Amino acid sequence: MYNTLRDILQTMVVMEQFEIPGRQARHASIPEFLSNSLIGSYLSRQFDGRKNPLWSHQAQALNILEQGDNLVLSTGTASGKVWSFAVWRFIRYF
Repeated sequence: MYNTLRDILQTMVVMEQFEIPGRQARHASIPEFLSNSLIGSYLSRQFDGRKNPLWSHQAQALNILEQGDNLVLSTGTASGKVWSFAVWRFIRYF
């Protein structure tokens, strides 16, 4: 199977290649609905009371999930995607 896959990949030709430039990090505060909860208090302590401790996509994801909407979260590697869903699960089950 490995050899077959390798043979297929060797026949492929790159038709186009481009680079998406980086941009400044965007942060957000802990969503309002968490402010008086145990998880909100925990997050504030974890982030040493910083004003905007979350990545903006994390805060947006939590707000969307709180509204009961579905969500597809697609960001770069190590950007906190799993964290967003883990916090949400923790809020809902504990």
